[in-house]
Amino acid sequence: MLTVIGALLLFIGVMLGQRLMPQPQSGGLEVADWSLRGAGDKESFRSTAEPAGRHDKIPFVRARLMQDAIRQRDFAGATRIASETLAESRAKIWTLYPFADFIGNVSDLGDASFEGALSAWIDQAPLSALPRLVRAQYYYELAWSRRGHRFSTETDEQAQAAFSSALSKSVEDIRRVLELEPTSAYGLYMQVKIIASYGATTELAEALNQAISVYPDYMPAYDTALSATQPKWSGSIDMMYDLVERYGAHAEDGSPRQLLPLLLYKYLLMSAGTTCYRERGDAYTSCFQDFMRQTVRPGLDDSAAKALRAFGRANAFETNAAVSDILSAMISQSGADAYAGRLLQVAADSYGVDPRLTQTPAADNFIIDKLVASSWLFKGFYDNAFTKYKEALAHLPAARFPTPEQRDMAVADIYETLTMMYSKSERPADMIDAATAALALDGKASSRIYLCFGNYQLKRYDQAVEECSKITADPTSGIEAHYWRAQVYKAMNESDKAAADFSVVANSQDNRRAGAVIELSMIYFGRKDNRSALDILNRYPFLYDAAITSKDDVAVGYNNRCYAYMELGDLTKALDDCNASLRYGSIPDAFKKKEELVARLSH
Repeated sequence: MLTVIGALLLFIGVMLGQRLMPQPQSGGLEVADWSLRGAGDKESFRSTAEPAGRHDKIPFVRARLMQDAIRQRDFAGATRIASETLAESRAKIWTLYPFADFIGNVSDLGDASFEGALSAWIDQAPLSALPRLVRAQYYYELAWSRRGHRFSTETDEQAQAAFSSALSKSVEDIRRVLELEPTSAYGLYMQVKIIASYGATTELAEALNQAISVYPDYMPAYDTALSATQPKWSGSIDMMYDLVERYGAHAEDGSPRQLLPLLLYKYLLMSAGTTCYRERGDAYTSCFQDFMRQTVRPGLDDSAAKALRAFGRANAFETNAAVSDILSAMISQSGADAYAGRLLQVAADSYGVDPRLTQTPAADNFIIDKLVASSWLFKGFYDNAFTKYKEALAHLPAARFPTPEQRDMAVADIYETLTMMYSKSERPADMIDAATAALALDGKASSRIYLCFGNYQLKRYDQAVEECSKITADPTSGIEAHYWRAQVYKAMNESDKAAADFSVVANSQDNRRAGAVIELSMIYFGRKDNRSALDILNRYPFLYDAAITSKDDVAVGYNNRCYAYMELGDLTKALDDCNASLRYGSIPDAFKKKEELVARLSH
């Protein structure tokens, strides 16, 4: 039994290693001295984070109020909240703020009764587009939750069927929304998003044309369609260029459609990463560069640089947000350093900012500071990244924002990144402080994950459970919350509660599901219930499929099942599984069990 536990500890080490990178070696910049003082000291920062009447305007906070109203079937209240939020929104260049941020956080995928409540709302107001729009969003999120985000070849048939079923309901709802309200900005955009889930199709082109006939400068619609024409979604490089040429070639000066070449550049980099993702080290770098040499056509660099210069000179909030989002995605793409770095320099020059680590005193653009910080972060130079994020916080007050809430969210975004960096640097106390600051500003559930995780690391288990329990229903962070709450319960020797949470993760499409199955088996092994452990290990065939599960997890899965069969006396199956484990890994325990099994079977 100790050998199985040893394998599990190896697995946990791998999991934590993904989450907690070693602290960078450096000259010793003490980030804790300033990291929560970009807007004053810790206490004054928190005291000004929620001015009277302002916090309830944050989209994520409103979404929770809306969720509660729907769950309680207070449809008048739900209508009021959604209508007020929509009334404050209009289709701008890059956002439909605050409605787009709001509606994306309303769905409760963890409550089986939520769908019924949405349907009851529709029954009560059959000629209103709003409740159907909310349910279309719900079905869209449900579809992707059930499918997961792996390639189609790595997604099992059951998940694909569940995806198709939920997505067809979303299509039906959004089409009814547009019958009731043909110029609904979010409805038109949502239709593009839903249809894009099927890949590059003629229906997608029709949905895009319908959307831009009403809102020709709403860039998220183009972004979504361009993403769906990538080769991985049955599109092609030619289709990507054709889309940009069709909608961007004749864009007048100042038109946001001038951003299309920059968007194309982003998706070429992402496509390179997708094409080369199975390669490692120098082979990945070579593959990536070959892909880009073959796909970056003459004129693309110049068009992307032209857009950056134009919008840098304009220095307007909406185009700044667009440039920041696009360049951030490029910077974060593994292998894209040379390409993203070149465009980042063009952007810095356009904004009149020095992107070097040591700047001239006149440099004061928080967007460039943040992008340069991200570049250092993804290169692994944490001290330099901390320095630039500090400068971004210092320069942010000089920037103009349409609303105070959007300023708060910009500050929170930096604190969220600092939170992640503290996590990887194994500094749980600092991580909790940064996450608390971010949460006070934007209310995002993702920050609570770090509060749960940090308290777990500090062995403050009751607080960890409390924080994770607040977000188990969240559509984006809920599965992770179940996973870490399970780990907390395990540390508290609450094995039944841990098993319940691990089961939720095991039955999801989350990347942690293989680990959750292994954890479940260990709970039963710990109870000396080898039959139940075997049942768990046999219930999830994906655990043994190296096409969709990491080889390390496959090796541990086979090793644990070998132990179960061995303890139950089925020696032939046990030997088969130990041999399979050794094909995928080198777990010492598997070697030892194999020797014992061969000896026992030879007598």
